[in-house]
Amino acid sequence: MAPFIVLALPRSRTYWMSRWLERVAGQPVAHDLAIESDTVDDFLTALSARLCGTVETGAAEAWPILRRSIPQCRIAVVRRPLDEVVASLTACGFSAPMDDLERRAAALDRLAEQPGVLSLSYADLAGEAACTALQEHCLGLPFDRLMWGAFRRVPLEVNLAARRARLEERRPALEQLKADVVRRLVKPQPFVSVAEERWSDIAGAVHAMAARHHVEATEEIEGRFHLNLPAFAELEAAGLWRVNYHDASILVVI
Repeated sequence: MAPFIVLALPRSRTYWMSRWLERVAGQPVAHDLAIESDTVDDFLTALSARLCGTVETGAAEAWPILRRSIPQCRIAVVRRPLDEVVASLTACGFSAPMDDLERRAAALDRLAEQPGVLSLSYADLAGEAACTALQEHCLGLPFDRLMWGAFRRVPLEVNLAARRARLEERRPALEQLKADVVRRLVKPQPFVSVAEERWSDIAGAVHAMAARHHVEATEEIEGRFHLNLPAFAELEAAGLWRVNYHDASILVVI
């Protein structure tokens, strides 16, 4: 299934969303993946190949890159009034650079108008209806009311001291990442992700593609194409069959 990303400003229950959605999905969900990414490609590769999704507080302005690079990515936006964001950041001892926050807020506003994007307000997250929409949009799973009920009572917060230290440690790398975002926005470039896939996840797609190519190559002179899928499933189970995909459309079997 395609990954998801939730984009928001800081202090918008982003850490809480990441932990709740991770528990529901039963798969890894990151929080502020951008902080650990040296380049745009690092970020995109992690999101597309290793994660179910991520919840980000500083990546709003990069959304055009994301939509071009992973067009199937499911996107949600959570917006919170700037005065509330500033007050919350200040109360936690963080700086609140208004220029940066205003640019990010404007980027979120533009993204919220894009087709297929779910837009919610910070206040909405207190209610079941908004959280139902968020979970089903991001995960494609029916709303788990019991899980949500358990999580809504837990005041999950990022470790502020550890976050402050990590931001300082990663400052040079984050400046490089920001410069990379600016370059990619001005001059778009292709994104290619290469990763190992489970054969069981893509067997049907491989069979369909190979059947089409068989018709093109033989003009059906050699008869109908047939791939022994049970035999390949046995090879996969034995660890003897590996498949890599390229850009989710060109497949190489090794």
